[in-house]
Amino acid sequence: MTTDATGLQRALADWGATGLAAVPGGVACRIPREAILMLADRLAALGLELQLLAAADTRTASGDYTLTYVFAPPALRPRATVQVSVPAQAPRFPSLATRSFAASRFEREIHDLFGLIPLDHPDLRRLALRYGVRVEDLEAYLARNVGHAE
Repeated sequence: MTTDATGLQRALADWGATGLAAVPGGVACRIPREAILMLADRLAALGLELQLLAAADTRTASGDYTLTYVFAPPALRPRATVQVSVPAQAPRFPSLATRSFAASRFEREIHDLFGLIPLDHPDLRRLALRYGVRVEDLEAYLARNVGHAE
């Protein structure tokens, strides 16, 4: 059972989301990392599934990493774009892997490339990097060959 963007925004506000904003095709907001499991379950009840999970190293701007989750129904509208801060001093976040196969893969890649730990993930084998490749080596390679690395 999907809802329209206005209903989705109202539901997100009721569930404690902050920084709510209407965006083309849906709603954007922020939630605490501890609330992502509850939010994913409630969005699933509305027919929205995880479509994308990406990480960004925003430590220079905010001191934290930022995870961006995109939930949408099969028609992809309305979608909820949800941002979650993950403190650099406690680089852990709740895993959605048992709720979504896609989440499992996204979380493994985030673990490989950023070192963030999806708590209770059932299978944290490397996905993006071969065993023996260190993130530090990748950063050094990028700095030499691309001209920048963060």
